[in-house]
Amino acid sequence: MSIGYWFLIGIIVFIIIMVLLLVFDVYTPYKPTKNTGEDMNNIAAQIKTINYPWSAATPVDGLNGQCNVYTFVSNDKYMPAIVSYSDINSCNSGCQGLNCSCSTPTVDQTCVDVDQLFAQQVVHTCKQLNTDLRNSGMCLQQNGQLVNPGTVETFYSVCQTSTTSPVSGGSGETQTTSSQNNNYCTGELSILAFNIKQAGLGEEIFDNAVCMSTPNYVANNVNGKITYNNLTPMYAYECDLSATYNNIPSQLFRIVKASYDGANFKENQYGNYFRIVHRPTGYYVYPSFETGFTNPIAGSLQIVKPADSLPNKGYTWFVAPPLTSPAGDLMSLTQLIYIQDVKTFPYPITWDYAINTISVQPSYNVSGSSSLTYTPINGGILNAAGYVIAASGGSSTADLNSVNQATVSEVSIFNYSILPTLLQKS
Repeated sequence: MSIGYWFLIGIIVFIIIMVLLLVFDVYTPYKPTKNTGEDMNNIAAQIKTINYPWSAATPVDGLNGQCNVYTFVSNDKYMPAIVSYSDINSCNSGCQGLNCSCSTPTVDQTCVDVDQLFAQQVVHTCKQLNTDLRNSGMCLQQNGQLVNPGTVETFYSVCQTSTTSPVSGGSGETQTTSSQNNNYCTGELSILAFNIKQAGLGEEIFDNAVCMSTPNYVANNVNGKITYNNLTPMYAYECDLSATYNNIPSQLFRIVKASYDGANFKENQYGNYFRIVHRPTGYYVYPSFETGFTNPIAGSLQIVKPADSLPNKGYTWFVAPPLTSPAGDLMSLTQLIYIQDVKTFPYPITWDYAINTISVQPSYNVSGSSSLTYTPINGGILNAAGYVIAASGGSSTADLNSVNQATVSEVSIFNYSILPTLLQKS
């Protein structure tokens, strides 16, 4: 007999077997069913139980269980700090550690910068579970280790805030939900450097440069209200991201930019005007004034408590690009200038306006005779003084400091997060 004959016989036998199975209800064809919402919730709950065999995390007692602001400090002059919940463990002994510090957030503090975290220490317990093919009965800790039921783990986590709200439908029941609180502040964390070597590469651009640094201050906490006293003028020190004051990086400021529509300021990351925010206090950087907040004068920079009465509500700084004099014989430096009244500020900025304003300059030593050299003083006072002119064909009476070389006061603002890219560091 041929192969085709046996093949036909095989098909007939298979059909007979399938018919018998169906008749005696031995085989039931697959029929897809539609899961209800309740079914799906039950499935999700089972999956959560299988994959998350920990009890609900609760804050520990004491200071560490509060929602604190943890600020991480770099251990490198030009590299940002590593920000990690696991590294908060080194911030012990009263919230002060080698690489970070913590502080209780003020009532109105609702955001953090890229070198900070809102965090609290919490604890949870590995629960006893019935094991099956999908679960060994053990729990996975934050450090990646498997532990047995009953193990208690303490770790740092995003702050949890609970909100109670009524259940929809008018039943009168309430529900409690938890949310994570870690919004980032508007603006860019930055350093403001003076006398950068524009033609240099890598870290050498900071040779003989100084950076804006915090003033000294004393924080007083009376019944939960913090005030700041004994404020000194602003300083300028050798640029160093690892430098601190009161355990907070002393050379990092928040730059918040805004645009102006002729009547109001509006936050805008591409705006031309900006605030310089001193993070530990929340105060704004301003020049000295003759009286109140009018008539800015040449003198040391200061930090001022935010208020509606402040000129331009803090958006009072502008980076003026190099400008050439009408005669073409003088050229100014890139400078950080103060704007007293934005309504009278010419944009694009003009030469006449520039030489009649004040710019931020470090204190400096002067050396040389025929050709003067200006070297910023490490630890000197940061001043607002006359606009600096770099003379190519002579000096200018508009230059209040008689600076005739482009060797000091040119400003550069570097974003904290991208500084390694600019310095070609990895």
